[in-house]
Amino acid sequence: MRIDDFLKQQLRLSDRTKEGYRKDLRAFQTFTKCDEPSMESVSSYVDELRRRVRTSSHISRVLYAIRRYCRWIGIDQQVFGQGKIEIPGFEFKQQRSAISDEAAIRLINAGRTPLEIALPLLLFGTGMRIVEAQRLDVDDIDWGTGKAMITRKGRRERKEEIIIHPTVLAPLKEYRDWAKIRKGPLFPQPYNELRNWFKAQAKRAKVEFPKYSLMHNLRHGFVISRMRRGIKIEDISEAVGHSSINTTLKIYGRRPPEELWDAMGDPFAECE
Repeated sequence: MRIDDFLKQQLRLSDRTKEGYRKDLRAFQTFTKCDEPSMESVSSYVDELRRRVRTSSHISRVLYAIRRYCRWIGIDQQVFGQGKIEIPGFEFKQQRSAISDEAAIRLINAGRTPLEIALPLLLFGTGMRIVEAQRLDVDDIDWGTGKAMITRKGRRERKEEIIIHPTVLAPLKEYRDWAKIRKGPLFPQPYNELRNWFKAQAKRAKVEFPKYSLMHNLRHGFVISRMRRGIKIEDISEAVGHSSINTTLKIYGRRPPEELWDAMGDPFAECE
């Protein structure tokens, strides 16, 4: 396997994440003794990890590294596309900061101006952070296709392409034309101004948020909504711009209690 070449081209990953990928991929290569991954070798490795009673988080992390490597060499569909490799699932955490679909719709419907409709719709419809929305320039969006180049939060401020769904893009266009914004930032308003009208809108819609989250709450809602629909957590992780699936798992994923109970076994077995 060309592990070092693969990691050199993963520019968006931190050194720590790369080291984790290197460790997982080398462990996989050592166990399977394969030049390149195959459906059979990955399945057998997953079985081995389960035999060792590795956690669902650990197995998912390993599979995420292998899948990214397979995508890099162009065999992702060949290895994972048949649906025979089961990636462990995770229950969503019942976070008080996760807005429901119904509450998000109520919040958006309470908007009185195109701005008050477009911004919460953009945040809830893409999982974008408010700081990322404020970094959007008009020219960063292809208004015909919905492709947008956003600047992710973080020290490296990496650029990343996303697709804005037509149901979000149309109100965004209406807001752009209403605000007569032709160049520069799409949301030039100061953060505190946006926060204040957001609080007033949430009050009108009777939607309660923790004081610390507010607009960021819509990002949490995006993730929890997709998890409820059964979207793979590695796909959600990429959609919201986490550089590592571990970040997504730490915030949103945990093992179901029944699975954890089975893994722990009888607590008094050694006492007999």
